[in-house]
Amino acid sequence: MRLETPAAAGVLSMDMELKGTLKEPLAIGRVEFENGRLMFPFASFDLTEGLIELRIENPYTPILSLIGEGRRFRYDLGIEILGSAYDPRIRFTSSPPLSSEQILLMVMAGDVPDENFSYSASQRASKIGTYLSQGLLSSGGGEGLGSRFSLVTGQNLSEQGKETLEMEFKLDDQFQLLGEYDEYDAWNAGIRWRAIRRKAKKDSDDEKLEVSE
Repeated sequence: MRLETPAAAGVLSMDMELKGTLKEPLAIGRVEFENGRLMFPFASFDLTEGLIELRIENPYTPILSLIGEGRRFRYDLGIEILGSAYDPRIRFTSSPPLSSEQILLMVMAGDVPDENFSYSASQRASKIGTYLSQGLLSSGGGEGLGSRFSLVTGQNLSEQGKETLEMEFKLDDQFQLLGEYDEYDAWNAGIRWRAIRRKAKKDSDDEKLEVSE
């Protein structure tokens, strides 16, 4: 199952058991993220662990175990969301270290702990508007242009105090167009070619997959 919302996106697998009556059904089991991402207005986190459980002792309260990592404005960030979906325990970490309050202001309001960079009021409004519209503008998991294009901004700050930018457009399984605005305030572009070659082992039906870039 594919999930696409402004707050979370990814591919899920489910192991559920339906119990009870038609009038009062109960779903017991677990939902796992095969890959996923948690999104905030000014940052996103790739999930390294994503689990949602519905337990027999309390089937109407999802139990969360979501752990993710990301990078924003030169900071390596981490997030943990544990416990009940109705009363979750959320913990942020960062390197270099920041308090949870500072990280929360960074990811929710774009308040950057760097004197050389700040968003204007119009830029903040634009970022929040883009965040809220993500679910409406989603490609729905199809193979359109939107599903082949990715854009990542603000993982680092350039020497002039601007957000870095990385773009990728997937032409097919082997070729991708790349572009970036880097930490040295330079624009770069290129093409990535991925060569896939299969080798058959002697006296075996197994195949060895080699990937080079």
